[in-house]
Amino acid sequence: YSCDNGHCITAGFECDNDNDCGDWSDERHCVCSSSRFKCEITGRCIPGSFKCDGDNDCGDNSDERNCSYSNCRTSQYSCDNGRCIAASYECDSDNDCRDWSDERNCECSSSQFKCENTGRCILASLECDGSNDCGDNSDELNCSAPSSCSTSQYTCDNGLCISSSYECDGDNDCRDWSDEKHCQCSSAQFKCEVTGRCIPTSYKCDGDNDCEDRSDERNCSSCTELEFSCDNGGCITVIYECDSHNDCGDWSDEKHCVCSSSQFKCENSGRCISASFKCDGDNDCGDNSDERNCASECSSSQFKCENTGRCVPASLECDGSNDCGDDSDELNCSAPSSCSGSQYSCDNGGCITGSYECDGDNDCGDWSDERHCECSSSQFKCENSGRCIPGPYKCDTDNDCGDNSDERNCSSSSSTK
Repeated sequence: YSCDNGHCITAGFECDNDNDCGDWSDERHCVCSSSRFKCEITGRCIPGSFKCDGDNDCGDNSDERNCSYSNCRTSQYSCDNGRCIAASYECDSDNDCRDWSDERNCECSSSQFKCENTGRCILASLECDGSNDCGDNSDELNCSAPSSCSTSQYTCDNGLCISSSYECDGDNDCRDWSDEKHCQCSSAQFKCEVTGRCIPTSYKCDGDNDCEDRSDERNCSSCTELEFSCDNGGCITVIYECDSHNDCGDWSDEKHCVCSSSQFKCENSGRCISASFKCDGDNDCGDNSDERNCASECSSSQFKCENTGRCVPASLECDGSNDCGDDSDELNCSAPSSCSGSQYSCDNGGCITGSYECDGDNDCGDWSDERHCECSSSQFKCENSGRCIPGPYKCDTDNDCGDNSDERNCSSSSSTK
């Protein structure tokens, strides 16, 4: 079977309800039985009972659109999303409704804290402990300065108290690495720059990124004849050169490689990818060079991006995601549909349970439910999606945000990019 992205799979894998192609094209034109529901974007078939159950089973939220609310029996509790659960499940601190509506109007005991968005009750000891236990971060708002820990405990930067014996043990016990920041490494150890943790000196310039920030592979004086010298000063095992992986962290180990006749060479990184990935609508190179200079005409089942000219599946037009990279597939779209009062209206027209807004998950499918959220002081806010990621992920050389905003404006000592 020929996938839309150029991959080939065994014909028997078409319409088997698995994403064998990697782009769901092998499931897109399938006929679902009367007992199943067909997802809009992927085309895959899910059990009919999953329709309007409050869960985004399709991934594009199509199974939760155009839902009507049913009447529940007297022995049942009616959830905001239309589900019916046993009345005894109300206020039991479990998300039985799957939208937390069964926990919203409950009274919490004196030993509990009530979360703002969901209304559920958590242990009072979890308030201001540095962890987002509620999911909406309400248990970490209006907290005073870090409380005083006992003499046998270490005070973390985020206010957590851990056993003093955990300080400088090489583990992220505080969850923000603050218990490893001010440690003195022995003469037989190397100190990682961002986290401050100590690793064996033998790990320095050994070709492996043992520190999360790759600082153990920078400023290596010279590499051995069995190692490749990276442009950033790091050394990697020579067999890793031209293996199509970013082993150096700056792609320098892939820059001067010769690609075979069945491969395409990416412009910026120089790495070799399968020639079938050229002009398949996916940015496989990362710099979009594999999608430039493609045939100007797209098929009737495809949409042509304005700036790059590449072709993407027509189903991706007006789905709320910037699939083209220039947002041209999201222009001239109709206004989003109206959602009920207990729901959040996604930019792509979908409706999700209101409590899912600002919970750190991409419930809408276009990150619009995470765009206007407040991040805590121990978190970093991604530019495009607006989602919150842990502060230590900033300038750790990994594109955790997806738009690389967590790797911008980094000092040379904290990033190789």
